[in-house]
Amino acid sequence: MVRLIPMFSVAALCAFSCLANTYTFTGSAGDGPVDAQATITLSGNTATVVLKNLETPANGDAQLISGFGFTLSGGITETGLTSSLGTEGTLAPDGDNDFSIMSPTTGPLVHWAAGNGSLGDCTGLSGISLCTLSGAKPNELIIGPPNDTDYADGNSSIIQHNPVVSQTATFVLALSGNADSATISGVEFNFGTSNNQGQGAFTPTPEPRWTALLLALVGGLVSFVFRRFKSVGA
Repeated sequence: MVRLIPMFSVAALCAFSCLANTYTFTGSAGDGPVDAQATITLSGNTATVVLKNLETPANGDAQLISGFGFTLSGGITETGLTSSLGTEGTLAPDGDNDFSIMSPTTGPLVHWAAGNGSLGDCTGLSGISLCTLSGAKPNELIIGPPNDTDYADGNSSIIQHNPVVSQTATFVLALSGNADSATISGVEFNFGTSNNQGQGAFTPTPEPRWTALLLALVGGLVSFVFRRFKSVGA
C-alpha cells in the first residue's frame, strides 16, 4: 500500500497538469446547426489549440469555423503564432450535384493569424484570438466531416471561400508568461465569413476534468494490481 500512494499521487497530478482543457459548443447559425470543439493545452510559455468542426455535413459557409478566442489569467497574452497545421483543399462540385474536397494537402495554414483582442473581421472575440478573416477574401475556414464521402445539399456560399480546412486545425501560440497554473476563461467560437452575420461569437461549455482525474486514478489502480499479481506469479 505504501507504493500505491505515490502512484496515485502522480496520476492525480498528471490529470490536472498534463491533460488538455476541452470545450464544446452546439447551436445554430445562418445555414443550420453548428457543432464545434476546442482543446487547449498549456505548457510553460506555449499554448496548443486544436479546433475541430464536428457538424456533418455543412450546408453553407456560416457553419464553418473562422475564429476562436480565450483568456488566460494573470494577464498572459500571446506573443506570436509559432505554427499551424491542417489539411486543406478545394471544395468543388463532384459530378453528383454535391461537393467534395479536391486535392487535399496537409501543411501550414497561412491565412490564419493570432492577436490579442479584436482581430480582422472576428470583432466579437476577446483575449487571445485566432482568426482567418483578415480582410482579404476569406478562406481556410474549418469545415466539418462529409456525409459519407461528400457534402450533399450545400448552397452556393459553401464553395466561395476555397481552400477550406478539413475538420481539424492545430495552432501553437507563444505566450508572454508561464501558463502552467493559469486558468482559462472567455472561450468563444466564430463561424462564417463575418462576425456580424448573425451567428456571432459563441461561448461553449467546458467539459469537466473530474472524469479525466477519475480515469487516471483507476488506471493507476489497475496498473498496480496487475503488477502485484504478476510479481506473485513469478
